[in-house]
Amino acid sequence: MSTLASKISQFAGDADKLHQVVHGPADGPGSTVSTDGGEIPSLARGAAAFARADVAAQEAMAARDAAILNSATYPDEPTGRAAVADGEYFRVAGSGMTALQLYRRTSDSTSELITRFASIAAYESLKTAQGKNLLDKSKIRAGRYYSNSSNGITISSVYRCSDFIPVEQNQAYRVSGVKAGMSGGWFAAASDTAGLAAAGVITNGAITAPAGAKYLVINLTNDAALTYDSTAQVELGINITAYEPYTPMINPADIAGGARVKSEAITAEDMGGSGAETVLEIYSDNMIDPASVDFSRRYSTGTKGFVSDALKICASAYIPVREGEFYTVSGDAIFGLPTATGCQGGYFTASGAPTAIANISFFAPVTGPGATFQVPVGQGITHVVISLDEDATGLALDGQAQMEQGEMATVYQPYAAKTRVRPEFIPGMQDIPTAPTATFDDAAWYRYTQGEALGSYSDKLPLFRKSWLLQDRDLCVVNTGTSLTARSIEHCTEHPQAATRPPLMHSRNFASHIWDRLRWQGQQYRRYDSGAFIETGVWATASDMAEWDDGVYRSGLTRYASGAASVQFTVPINAYQFNLIYRTDSVDTTAATISIAEGTGKMQVLNDSGVWVEAHGYVFSQREAAPASRSVSVPSPVNDTFSNITLASKGNTTYQKRLKMRCRNSSGMDSRSTEKTVTIGSSSGRLMYWGVEWSPRQHMITYINAARGSHNTQATGATGLPRYQDNEIWGFKPDLLLFELPIHNDGTDNLAARASGYWGRLTNNFVYRADYELSLKTRGAHFGCNPEIAMFTASIAWNFGGINDDGSLKTSIDLAGKVHTSLDRWSEAVQWVRENHPNDVIVHATQRWIDAGIAIHGDMKAATIGSGKGGYTFTNEGSHWNDTGSRIMAKCVIPVIDCTHGG
Repeated sequence: MSTLASKISQFAGDADKLHQVVHGPADGPGSTVSTDGGEIPSLARGAAAFARADVAAQEAMAARDAAILNSATYPDEPTGRAAVADGEYFRVAGSGMTALQLYRRTSDSTSELITRFASIAAYESLKTAQGKNLLDKSKIRAGRYYSNSSNGITISSVYRCSDFIPVEQNQAYRVSGVKAGMSGGWFAAASDTAGLAAAGVITNGAITAPAGAKYLVINLTNDAALTYDSTAQVELGINITAYEPYTPMINPADIAGGARVKSEAITAEDMGGSGAETVLEIYSDNMIDPASVDFSRRYSTGTKGFVSDALKICASAYIPVREGEFYTVSGDAIFGLPTATGCQGGYFTASGAPTAIANISFFAPVTGPGATFQVPVGQGITHVVISLDEDATGLALDGQAQMEQGEMATVYQPYAAKTRVRPEFIPGMQDIPTAPTATFDDAAWYRYTQGEALGSYSDKLPLFRKSWLLQDRDLCVVNTGTSLTARSIEHCTEHPQAATRPPLMHSRNFASHIWDRLRWQGQQYRRYDSGAFIETGVWATASDMAEWDDGVYRSGLTRYASGAASVQFTVPINAYQFNLIYRTDSVDTTAATISIAEGTGKMQVLNDSGVWVEAHGYVFSQREAAPASRSVSVPSPVNDTFSNITLASKGNTTYQKRLKMRCRNSSGMDSRSTEKTVTIGSSSGRLMYWGVEWSPRQHMITYINAARGSHNTQATGATGLPRYQDNEIWGFKPDLLLFELPIHNDGTDNLAARASGYWGRLTNNFVYRADYELSLKTRGAHFGCNPEIAMFTASIAWNFGGINDDGSLKTSIDLAGKVHTSLDRWSEAVQWVRENHPNDVIVHATQRWIDAGIAIHGDMKAATIGSGKGGYTFTNEGSHWNDTGSRIMAKCVIPVIDCTHGG
């Protein structure tokens, strides 16, 4: 029997046992199940208080992974190692918190521990574990203290006090680890003015909560020392015990509400004590807590620290953030608004750090009020502090303040702390997710993400279809669009083979799914971090630099060095075509030189004139020509009138550009049987690269994702996509434009009144209009390109305002008096293309998106609220496609390029 067949057989056996685990009774026969690792209890017996569906999913994931990796379990590591060959995996039975351990044999005397699989006892421990210390260090309030005289919270820059600690009346508590002489007070509510006057003064020691007490506040110090943050403790009872960090309790309802903990990510070391803090977090949809604002100090962008305030500006608490994620602030109390560039704040590497490592750079959201920022990657940033406006009293905010995940502001909601599993412990969507609600339909989930065939449109793309099937020439497919298709690891989980996939396909995003269907067998990719490169000089990695116009709009990872530098790599045996993938900008080197250690006659390079020349000694430029502005007559989608605007139609950087090389030609050169060592170096300017690609074939297919976040179809705005098309689209000479119709950011979900026919005219202007020089068709013809065209419509999501609270689509009235929804706007664009350009492809993916949302979740709000990158809904944060949303949209679009079916 083949290895795969045996694994499948083992999986089937494990599935039967899992069925017994899931459905066994709480006691008596059948309440325990015999496995290779020993007896385990049924869920009813071992986890009666836990949400069964969630535990079953975790156990299914663990059993699946173990069964696929190896079908045998051994009593100990030496026995398992002796039973397998080098490189093979084996399982070892665990105990206590660990159910199984997975090893890989590396030699006859050594093996590598891959992971531990948590037991049911571990899940129970996680579910019920709560540290004894009730004082949450992350919520300590700087510059505030409990005042005996006012019986409330007062401002003082030298004090530090706890947040409102929930207590029960008549219960005894013990305070320890604070500065001697500190006091505190009981409160009837989590409000600075709700102190219980009759409760008396609390001192360091044993205390009892009086009648009416719901919260406790303790002063830690009156000298601004941070030492007490790590020693202060409030615990049940009258005895002082050893200090432990605060550990939140997981709420089973939160897990049942959609979060599944990765079994393979939680080990015995994660259970209990401070370890649970690596799995759980306190969060709020609005991340600014008014009760934790520091009204005595403000953040200084000059010193990147804190100064005493005399300007009625205050500082938020340290707010946890994640690198690479987008956040938006909004509200009257955000300092600097309504101008985004006036906002202030700092990035910190720890809560309580006195100095920021950098100021926050804010920019305007794609639509609506507020200011947005993206946390830089690779700098160890964990928290931010935001500058806020005080009211006249200096004791409260001057209005509402909100910070939320995502790239646009939503309706204000008060700060409301909740406990949840950290998003990084929520698994990706390789499997049908645990049903989060009674309306969740897992069969529909499977059908809309992978199970249902949708036919083929490729007969409408005869040139592309022919060459895709015959592989008789280089093919290039370009996608333009908005952040919905531009985004990668910002909103989707990272792909496990990220370093060996093309640029911008390093996550489980939409483009990745399209590429997996487009790619030709044998094509290989190596990114800068794949281990395939040797660098000299001082190198760094970035996706946003001052000279790049795509910066925050996509994760354009690039390796760069300034001054004398080089990068070396090996062209493998049997490589026919071999290409360098790099970026250009305005300060790049103009003299990058190729050196081949084996000398001349081994490789050729395609020069700027389209002629193949000797590669050894070839010099090329990575310098991007400056954009040239000119007067352009631009039509209005409202009434078709033209206005003259001065603009450029190219940007100042080109990402994922190819320097094409080959190892064989028709004149006798053929070095495919040997490796070649290639060095590309420069003595001045910036040298940049992403990596390399190669194929054993003469030709390759390239998929360029040129979409940009926050952009739209109209050249009148600074982020109009037509302003970047010369280098972003036509510089690649595409054979097929397969793109998102980018009218989403033109307000498709925003139900402001529009003129009749607006969405058809918008589509015509962007794609077809012959008397508009920046339409795709007209501009392509200018460069001698006439690609086949296929487009698809985008999504309607909760955060963009097109969905009611009951999950139905909102209605509005256009300027002609017609009642319509966001879906109607997309449908108008679809019908306009079908009537006026019937030979082009337009896929009404919006309708498919809505069909999927209702089929799987019952309504569109439930389908599109945020659930994280690998979550069970369709979006990461209420707007952008996560793993699930990307799969649904890609499955709808893939029939366009399905050249193996159809007519």
